[in-house]
Amino acid sequence: MIAISPALHFVRRQVLGAVLVMSGGLFPAATSASQINLVDDDFDAGSRADWFNSSTALGLSASTNALVSTSGSPTLVRYFPLQTLAVGESLILSFTLSATGLSDKLYGFRLGLMRSGSKRVSTDDFGATVSFADYQGYRLVTNLGSSAASSTVFQKRNDTSTSSLLGGTWSKVGNSTVGVNFSSGTTYPFVLTLTRIDGASLAMSVSINGVVLLSAVDNAATALAFDTIAVFKDSSAAESLTFDNVSLAYGKSVSPAH
Repeated sequence: MIAISPALHFVRRQVLGAVLVMSGGLFPAATSASQINLVDDDFDAGSRADWFNSSTALGLSASTNALVSTSGSPTLVRYFPLQTLAVGESLILSFTLSATGLSDKLYGFRLGLMRSGSKRVSTDDFGATVSFADYQGYRLVTNLGSSAASSTVFQKRNDTSTSSLLGGTWSKVGNSTVGVNFSSGTTYPFVLTLTRIDGASLAMSVSINGVVLLSAVDNAATALAFDTIAVFKDSSAAESLTFDNVSLAYGKSVSPAH
């Protein structure tokens, strides 16, 4: 099991040195000098205007200067301007995350970066009324609890019929690793990186508290353009999730100075 220590400091929009490890070398995440910020949500104004909740009965608010999901099994959706990755370009999603009422649940937390199809969510309470059949992309799934099972893995979306954005049929990309073993109420910096490394290959990496937990490469990528952030919390995985300082950067991957 991997126990991740609490974060001591978090610098907003900082890329936490995440690297993608794969055959052929190391691919660093893009640095801030070459990035365009697409999303910059600190919720300090107490608004979640760009975030849609699958059911208002499940509770989602920004009243505490953070985005707080409090009950049930909601799906949260946030759109951003469509970006098609050229070779060497990255999307870097960073935020802080804390959870309470943690329990072991396989794939209890799911985080997706996708391209929307012909239908978009535009209000809360979209539930199962919106078809996500055209959406393509990738998700990271993990167990926030203490289980040592191989429950952290990247997957790509294969489903063309489901109304469940982060459910349905997905295929595994690369290897899996253990759950993240969060401590209830502790805040962790979280960074998810997608980098196009050649014409048909997409590399992905996740780091928590500055430590790369998992990396993978899809050599037959089905999505190279993205405009959607999606989050799912299973009611059995956690009672609440709190997000803050959500940032999405887009830009050219560059090597560190020597």
